[in-house]
Amino acid sequence: AAPRAAPPREAPAAAPAAAARPAARRQAAPPVAEMPLEDEAFEELDGPDPDAEAADWDEPEPGSYDLTELDGEPIPQLPIQTRARVQRKKAQKRSGRSIGWYALLAAIVAVVAVLYFARGTLVELWPPIERLYVTAGIDLPAPPITLDFRDTATSFEDQDTTLVVSGTVINSGEAEQAVPAVEVVLLDSTGAALVTRAVKADAAMLPPGGTAAFAARFENYPQTVADLRLSFALPAR
Repeated sequence: AAPRAAPPREAPAAAPAAAARPAARRQAAPPVAEMPLEDEAFEELDGPDPDAEAADWDEPEPGSYDLTELDGEPIPQLPIQTRARVQRKKAQKRSGRSIGWYALLAAIVAVVAVLYFARGTLVELWPPIERLYVTAGIDLPAPPITLDFRDTATSFEDQDTTLVVSGTVINSGEAEQAVPAVEVVLLDSTGAALVTRAVKADAAMLPPGGTAAFAARFENYPQTVADLRLSFALPAR
């Protein structure tokens, strides 16, 4: 037999429309009754009196502050290795400054020593520096002499009453040399000086290898003369 067809389903009825709700109206808050403000009301709201707490706090004595704590908590300290490194750096800085001062002092001492002990050479290299030594009252060494005596001889004049000492000055150095006065000293048999006389040579400057003649005359010389001595009369410096 043929299958029976299922009866048609009825559509569900539409739900009734919701009724419109009336808009809510804000009601004014009831007025707050005025009440007198009493100190007791504030005491209940406030905490403890700070003035009373300050009166109870004892101020520590000077020098009794504990710097290792702050508000009851310990202040963090640098590690031992870090503190040691910082201290080493400070020590190195102090040591470096000390070494610098010592080096400066040593340099000053070295310069002063050179100016003093090498003053003769410095004056030869730069003659204007001689004024510095003269102003400071420092004696200057005599300049090196490259002059020698040659062909020294003695003779008599005026019926043997005048003794003449003559000779030649030669520059044996490699630079031009000023010729100072020639000092002639007559000596007795014991080497004691009898008469001294200074004479100038024929030239005031001598080039390398140059020569200049000189002659010293002694009138009425002592009869006890046994020897003589020649030297250069260097000017006082």
